[in-house]
Amino acid sequence: MDVDTSLADPDLHLFFADDEIDSLVGVTRLINQLRRDAPEPVLPADQPWEWHHIQASKVLHDPEDDRYKCWYLAAINGRPWPASRANCLAISRDGIEWEKPDHGFVRLSDGTPTNVINVPHETGARLLMPYLDVPGAEERFVATLYQSTGRTAQTYDPPEMEQRGRTSGIHRATSSDGIHWTVSERPVVWAGDRNATAYDPVDRRWLLTTRRPSAQGVMRQRDLALWTSTDFRTWKAEAWLLRTDEHDRPNTEFYGMLPVRYGAGFIGFLEVYHRAVERLDTQLCWSRDGVQWQRVGHRDPVLAGGGEGAWDSHWVYVTNNDPEPVGDRLRLWYGGAGTHHGSKGKHRRAMGVASIRRDGFVSIEGRMDPGYLLTAALDATVPRRLTINVDAETGDTRVAVLTPEGGVVEGFSAEDCRLSADDGVAVAVSWRGGDVVPAQVGGEVHLQFHLRNSSLYSYRWSAAGEEGQADR
Repeated sequence: MDVDTSLADPDLHLFFADDEIDSLVGVTRLINQLRRDAPEPVLPADQPWEWHHIQASKVLHDPEDDRYKCWYLAAINGRPWPASRANCLAISRDGIEWEKPDHGFVRLSDGTPTNVINVPHETGARLLMPYLDVPGAEERFVATLYQSTGRTAQTYDPPEMEQRGRTSGIHRATSSDGIHWTVSERPVVWAGDRNATAYDPVDRRWLLTTRRPSAQGVMRQRDLALWTSTDFRTWKAEAWLLRTDEHDRPNTEFYGMLPVRYGAGFIGFLEVYHRAVERLDTQLCWSRDGVQWQRVGHRDPVLAGGGEGAWDSHWVYVTNNDPEPVGDRLRLWYGGAGTHHGSKGKHRRAMGVASIRRDGFVSIEGRMDPGYLLTAALDATVPRRLTINVDAETGDTRVAVLTPEGGVVEGFSAEDCRLSADDGVAVAVSWRGGDVVPAQVGGEVHLQFHLRNSSLYSYRWSAAGEEGQADR
């Protein structure tokens, strides 16, 4: 399996976790929003069989034909398809300009070809979440797929549910070409119509998040639970992940969450549903281990709805993808809607593209008057180098290395500090004492970032022998 592990980096510090920050004085921690790279959707519902409504699920780059492929759900308008939804596949050379080729499976009554793909629909199939070249898989593409029989169960008990003929749940699907799919008869996870899957290249396991069922099998308030797998076949229920709390507005629910291995832990793109107004935005959360999660900052969205009248004004979520590194930025695709959750047949949905500065989801913002951030204790048992992701073109950033007692390490004061550039995602830091911070007797130091009219996005505190990693 060709897995991009470039986002996983144990030496990268992202300012997500509160326990990494000792104090903030005269500076502010800010959640930065994704930048829309196109004002209009890059994948609109513009075909007669899509009925103004497509729900994007996954974008993959297939090295076999050097094409991006997007699987999405279309709200078929009754003809010629017997179900209300159908999975479709679009193709692109660059992830921006998309085509909807004839896959040879469904034609309209007038003979018009479609890009509908062959996924069993008689059981209410929903979103496909495909992966390429999974080890041990019998086919090239493997996916999770929610299916519903429409039958109900008295309790959430998989054997009892199966005995009653209920097969609603998340199934395993396989395909040799991404077009013709075979779906397992039994669910691999007996839960959740809204779900996300992710591969953890560090622990070599799969994560699946979905809505938590109640003890009676009836969904009450939407929140999230986690399943894990090492083979994409057998899944183990791990834990409830997140619940709303007193800091959330009334009638807030969690619709879904995509976990992504990033830095020294996991980023979570949390879909926060504001039920009172039927709108959804995407917020950030963070985890060291993928099981215990915390919300980031003051619950500000990393992806907010577009302005009044915009195509994505009411509903925005990232697709089931790791962010894609493109130069010094990360690219993400996202689904959006300009209609309320309950619009049903009048939904207007499409897919857009957005990006953000590499490792720049959160920043520490300096003001006109100088302020500083003091980190929690960092390992100094071996010599270390420091690179920072910073924009100080209109201001100034300096770094001091402090002992646990608060003294300055000789030669490594803020006045001794020099940066290799004023703006960059991997700016090298040096001091009068050199560009390597020597190992300390106590084995720990703190970094004190002095900021004036500058933005500090992240930093990398690496062993001195790993300097080549700074060019991530």
